[in-house]
Amino acid sequence: MTDQTMKTEVTLVTESIHTGAAAKARLRKRYRDEAIFKGLGLGAILIAIGFLVLLLSSVVVKGVPAFTYNFASIPFDFSKVDRTALDKADYDAVVRESVRAIFPEVTERADRRLLGGLLSSGAPTLLRAQVLDNPGKLDQERAFSVPVQDSADLYLKGMVSKSTWTEGSTAASLSAAGDTVTLTTQQPQFASLLDSIRLRLEAEAAAVRSRLAGAVRSLNFIKANLQSTNDRLNGDLNEADRARLTADVVTMTTDLAATTKLAQDYEAAAIELERRAASAKDGESLTSSDPSVLIYAGHA
Repeated sequence: MTDQTMKTEVTLVTESIHTGAAAKARLRKRYRDEAIFKGLGLGAILIAIGFLVLLLSSVVVKGVPAFTYNFASIPFDFSKVDRTALDKADYDAVVRESVRAIFPEVTERADRRLLGGLLSSGAPTLLRAQVLDNPGKLDQERAFSVPVQDSADLYLKGMVSKSTWTEGSTAASLSAAGDTVTLTTQQPQFASLLDSIRLRLEAEAAAVRSRLAGAVRSLNFIKANLQSTNDRLNGDLNEADRARLTADVVTMTTDLAATTKLAQDYEAAAIELERRAASAKDGESLTSSDPSVLIYAGHA
């Protein structure tokens, strides 16, 4: 036997699995994924903060009017007030009579009641507090600031309805006949108002036409059922079925008459609205569906 020496070649691996090109590529991908994840998270946080700021801004903007109030400067008449007993004076009467003095043309009881509602119910109390805090103001000035009524305050803040101002420069004249006052202008000044009324009338007419179409469909359905039921009554039926179908005919006949009347009413209403819309430029009456119109006229 011959002894042989076994030689084994060993190759040293100099590239680690943690530092090789593949490992570096995986590491870069992981860092990229982490950066994307962080970016998405940061974006979500910023979006949430943005919506929170928007919400808080909306709350603040809408809530600010609640911390402010409109006051009216009124020249109050204290001639009937005992200066030696200001704490016992009837400030309700002072407020009431002073407001009426500003509008002497208001004489009807109902109108005076409305006039008294222009100021807050707490106006007499606040007036009393101002007078007692500084009685000397009675000799210096007679105008005191008191809060207006809640509805008037909301109106002045623009929270009741939006106001649109249209300026005109034509001459105008007023004439009165009983409770009716007529304002006549040399040039058309209410074209935009009449146009808005025309659009409203056209919209109302279209809505009525839509209801009319529904009534006509119901009418056709009832007629078809009525015809079908009458045809069945002409056939061979037992007494129970004949009695039931006869009752159905009575009901459908009643429904047919009511629906026919409804369709006729819709047709008449639509025609009238369309007629008014077509002639709106010649004048129309304002309704509760139209904005209120206030006219300020002054001397040239």
